[in-house]
Amino acid sequence: MLQCSNIFLTKDQVIRSLLRGRTMGRWLKDQKERKKQEIRIHNAQLHAVVSVAGVAAAVAAIAALIECTL
Repeated sequence: MLQCSNIFLTKDQVIRSLLRGRTMGRWLKDQKERKKQEIRIHNAQLHAVVSVAGVAAAVAAIAALIECTL
């Protein structure tokens, strides 16, 4: 197993990549981009959760305010 910039490669992965015509550098670049995309997706999901929680809190506050005025 090879290690390069915290990316572990098995011999099979390297051989398959080379057989498909991709260089080692290109494979590493693709892996780096894939990791960035996974982080972007995670951040977007987290942002969505926080946004929904904020809307839920606002709705609860309005409902409580209406309840108090009745």
